[in-house]
Amino acid sequence: MSKLIHSLTADSLCQTMQSAGFKAEIILDPAAGGPIVRSATNGVGFDIHLGNKSGADRDGRVDAGFAMTFKIVGDIQRSIINKWNNTRRFARLLVDDRVPTQELLVLSMDIVVAGGVAPSHLRSQIEIWDRLVRELIAWLPAELSALRAADGAKGQEPIAVSEGGGDLAPGPLGAVAREPMVGFTSA
Repeated sequence: MSKLIHSLTADSLCQTMQSAGFKAEIILDPAAGGPIVRSATNGVGFDIHLGNKSGADRDGRVDAGFAMTFKIVGDIQRSIINKWNNTRRFARLLVDDRVPTQELLVLSMDIVVAGGVAPSHLRSQIEIWDRLVRELIAWLPAELSALRAADGAKGQEPIAVSEGGGDLAPGPLGAVAREPMVGFTSA
């Protein structure tokens, strides 16, 4: 039987991501002043933020959060976000509007190791994240196209989907799309 994982560190998460086949690096989060793990799946970058401190391990954490951001240009109907959240488990989609001039669409998922989990459980959480990211990348453009077609049929201005845009974050992973693939603009 494998030894249970009771806490997470940036190093252990980075190693776990790499053993699962992901490129991963540890960077310093300037906002929080601590390390985060940066990785990517399907050409889309994401970060893993460490959460609450573990009582037993001075440097360890009992949870972490996966987060991927997309830049929103224009407006996005909240019904699209609600539809994703009502039809998917484990990860949630939300709009982060803390910066008044820039809204971000955020996909996030929490993992918890409090009480101890098997390494295979942690690996399965990473696999769930990967699957949900891939689903979102396929689902979002299809939903926006359907919405655009429905709005066009009603004589309303359609939402234009801009693919391939996004800022790149160069680094050891190469050019990783940090705000990838889908922009939202009013036509």
